[in-house]
Amino acid sequence: MTFFGRWPPERVDRSGIPAPENLYNFGYPDWIIEIIACQRVPFIVAELGRDADPFILHLYAALAEKERRLISERTKAALAAKKQRGEALGNPTNIAQAGQAGRRIQMAEADRFAANLLPIIKSIQSAGPIGMVAIAKLLNERGVRTARDGQWHVSSVANLLARANNFAAR
Repeated sequence: MTFFGRWPPERVDRSGIPAPENLYNFGYPDWIIEIIACQRVPFIVAELGRDADPFILHLYAALAEKERRLISERTKAALAAKKQRGEALGNPTNIAQAGQAGRRIQMAEADRFAANLLPIIKSIQSAGPIGMVAIAKLLNERGVRTARDGQWHVSSVANLLARANNFAAR
């Protein structure tokens, strides 16, 4: 089974075969679809189902390629017009400000996550003296995920508790 699209796939059909969202995710010109169809390679397009007609697939791929070309042409024309007017492309003047704003947002989100998780950790600690290894193990057993949807480790528990202590001190 051949898969074209993002990996890992966002959707998988009942047989466990990855299914691309649509033909725009192919990122391949329409002749690739034609080659696949001529070789009789089985593949699935989620929106069209298993019995998608190769002719329809070819049409969708051709339209997707045309749309990509039009978007590219419009973008290049707009950038050329802006450059011709003497305007600066990009925004190099506020890189430091943008970085500071991004860091503030990340810190606020981390503070919020720590504040939400602190009651769970306090309930674990209320059972008696317990170390960070045991806290990490219990959080993983309870299915509590880290901020980045990972497993808990001693260092992640220590970082969370340090953030919570700093947050409480403010």
